[in-house]
Amino acid sequence: MTSSHEAQAYRVLVAAGVTLVVYYLAHVFTGVESARLAHPMETFLRDLRKSTRHESSVLLGGLPAMLVVVVAVLFGVSTSVAVDLALWTTVGLLGLLGWFVGRASRATGWRLAAEVVGAALFGMILVVLKSVLH
Repeated sequence: MTSSHEAQAYRVLVAAGVTLVVYYLAHVFTGVESARLAHPMETFLRDLRKSTRHESSVLLGGLPAMLVVVVAVLFGVSTSVAVDLALWTTVGLLGLLGWFVGRASRATGWRLAAEVVGAALFGMILVVLKSVLH
């Protein structure tokens, strides 16, 4: 892999990381503010700690896609293809999440399929947006 591919992958990862942090902080902020309104007698620091823990899934949710990009680029895949692989991995993971949620709610048959497809469709929206934006 050339250094230009590595530099491009690095820029993509930094942009994705910054985006994840911005979304995380936005979620933390709204969590703190809603907690402050619901329970004004609680301390700000308590609400902040609770919100940072609760919203950590925003950060964790982006890690698999970033890991796919890193591994793909290390194996010589172009950054563009690595990003596509990450998006499709996200679609698959969302479908898997839909399956876990469906099973946890005791869904079977068509109801379980709807849970899986519905969750995966969120990932498909990302794929469509990437296609439209690029």
